[in-house]
Amino acid sequence: MRRGCVACLKGRSFSTDDSASETNHYVLAVPTSSMPPQAVVVDDSAFQRTVVSETIDDHVEIVGTAENGREAIKVFAETKPDLLTMDIMMPKLNGIEALSAIKERSPETTVVMVTSVSQKEKMREAAKAGADGYVTKPFEAEELTAELDEAVGGSITG
Repeated sequence: MRRGCVACLKGRSFSTDDSASETNHYVLAVPTSSMPPQAVVVDDSAFQRTVVSETIDDHVEIVGTAENGREAIKVFAETKPDLLTMDIMMPKLNGIEALSAIKERSPETTVVMVTSVSQKEKMREAAKAGADGYVTKPFEAEELTAELDEAVGGSITG
């Protein structure tokens, strides 16, 4: 939602007294459904960050990337995205630990895990930690965009 003062949005202000020294601001929350969701892409492989970013770039606004779980939490706090794609096996802090920390702070944030086929057990752990979906690498573009649509409960990919 985009928020703004109704009076300011309309280019006028409403005075609270005759001196006009104070102005009342009436806040309006405007739905921003026409704006794409903001996303952060997290993977320790620069190549995979690029592949995921290029796959979803037409459907979301990428507001950040991270190469490990600690950085993911930091970028998340700075950008407050609507969704994240996250690898599981990363240095410093793995994707499941980062997922738990992010979901603790913001349960409504959508997190889709993008991970290797050999990490099925880790995917169970991610599901328990609150992952909203997952895709295994290598993936087809349609698989990732369909999983994002399903995870957010609607169509972001049109």
